[in-house]
Amino acid sequence: AEPLAAMRLTFALSYPLAALAMGWLARDLWRREGEPANEWAGVVAALVYTYVPYHLANVQFRGALAESWAMVWAPLILWAVWRGRAWPLALATAALILTHNLSVLLVAPVAAFWALGALARRGRAGAKGYLRALLGAGALALLLAAPYWLPVLLESGYVRIAQDVGGEGYARHLLPLREWVAPGLGYAFRLAPDDLTFRLSWAQLALLAAALVPGVALARARRTLALPLALAWGMVALSIFLLTPASLPLWRAIEPMTLLQYPWRWLGVTALATALVASAPLALGARSRRLWLPTVALLALWMAGAALRALPWAPLAVEPRDHPATMWAQDVANGQVGATWTAEFLPLTVTEQRWALALAPELIPTVGERTPLRLIAAASDGFTLRATVEADKAGWLTFPRFAYPSFRAM
Repeated sequence: AEPLAAMRLTFALSYPLAALAMGWLARDLWRREGEPANEWAGVVAALVYTYVPYHLANVQFRGALAESWAMVWAPLILWAVWRGRAWPLALATAALILTHNLSVLLVAPVAAFWALGALARRGRAGAKGYLRALLGAGALALLLAAPYWLPVLLESGYVRIAQDVGGEGYARHLLPLREWVAPGLGYAFRLAPDDLTFRLSWAQLALLAAALVPGVALARARRTLALPLALAWGMVALSIFLLTPASLPLWRAIEPMTLLQYPWRWLGVTALATALVASAPLALGARSRRLWLPTVALLALWMAGAALRALPWAPLAVEPRDHPATMWAQDVANGQVGATWTAEFLPLTVTEQRWALALAPELIPTVGERTPLRLIAAASDGFTLRATVEADKAGWLTFPRFAYPSFRAM
């Protein structure tokens, strides 16, 4: 029961911490220098970020623990990049690397654009110190995340990694924009068993559309906020564009993007940008704020209510096809190891056929002909293998275990 409770608590904590991170970014971003933090902007951004359909689906529908926590670190990275804070940037970046490395591919280009904007904002006078802070933060982040990436760098040559990289499986998931919008004023995470789980809602699009006019007014009234607002809108446009077939040349040109596997991962960037765009008008004067607050509250309530209503509130029954025993049987039938990335992390020393790897040793044909040894007893505690054998002559005893560089036979 303790592991299950710990898992639930970890999922539950990702919601308020992501909201706090998003609120921190917005309350500091949408204010003039020297002014107090814009608390209302923080509240609105946190609300939108929490209840945007993609965020809810990641946690409640898909159960993607790593990606739910990646949504905690992304706003903190943007805040630290914009303000040039080296220590927070290093800690948040290291946390993102250790939490969900694929999200680094999503956040890194966005953070780079924000860094260019922050650099232009500072001008030549502050450029040197700002770049020093970014480089120091990057070095510290790599040092903190070294327990993850250093073994990968040193030992990845011993296993098969990314055997399917270079294909264009992602291209099958690039769809026209109309297919990325859930039909109807409500919301449905999945209309059919093989349908899309992640979509934009009409409420989310209405929120973006409603923020456009006050956003233009903000850019004119407060020129210092025009740049971050343009960056936020750029995030909206780019992330949605990367969902469509028109972006295929860009996917092909930037090879690391193929590691994302599914274009819908960019909806996480759309969620972050939606929260920023929706909270930006609260940087206008008090009169505009009184008008925008009820507007954004109604639209956010529509978005949240529609998505929450569509969530599966009853416990999900495990489909027979999703049961581990069924998946292993499918592996055997298909002659593969691994249900999605075939033979991923398989040691290069393994020369056995794939169909045999999924079988118990006694079921593999001719296994008894491979050694003159007779096995009397065998045991393992997870670290040490012990065996009692009889033999008329010398011979090899083969254990059905993968051989990794750190393993030793004694």
